Amino acid sequence: MGCLYIRRVAGGRMANRKPRVGEIRPGGRTSEVRNAVAAAVLDFIKDGNFRFSYQDLAEASHIHRTTIYRRWPERADLMREAMRVHNRKFTIKTRESWHDNAEAIVRGLARFLSNPTELAINRALFADPQTDESRIAIAYWEPIQASLRDIVVRAQQVGELPVDLDPQALIMTLVSPILVNTVLGAPPGDEKKFIEDLIAIARSHGIHR
Repeated sequence: MGCLYIRRVAGGRMANRKPRVGEIRPGGRTSEVRNAVAAAVLDFIKDGNFRFSYQDLAEASHIHRTTIYRRWPERADLMREAMRVHNRKFTIKTRESWHDNAEAIVRGLARFLSNPTELAINRALFADPQTDESRIAIAYWEPIQASLRDIVVRAQQVGELPVDLDPQALIMTLVSPILVNTVLGAPPGDEKKFIEDLIAIARSHGIHR
């Protein structure tokens, strides 16, 4: 996709549309700017600094402050950009069976929620869930939860999980202990066993034929 943006209009004709700031050349300089700014914001967040200035961000990202203001005029815009990039790190490889997917979900959550940046976000969320940053983090977490619920629903559709099981309740059963364990600090014990126990809990909901 190049510099010219088009859209289809009535009758099948194509009409030019002037690209908005931030849309131009997604694979070129614009992409570099977005990635540099998002990376700098995430570095601040990882260090627990949610109150960085635009000047701080310009120095850290090596992007001119005017450019940052123009593309992200509000701090909330910067947070959304950073969350968009950060949440791409959450990946799990789904398999054919719920037995395997239960393990993939638990290990994927454990890996992502222990990420230093995610840990800083969640600690800030626990401290004050009403800040703009916390509300944005919650909103950007929802697509991840939705993708996990979809895995549960698919297992229900093929008869691997009970149809009356609430997918959201099951996902929260797995997310909550991992979240508490990472944010509050894991108590003395066997971390490996903790994860294996959660996997066993997830698998226990499966229908055994």
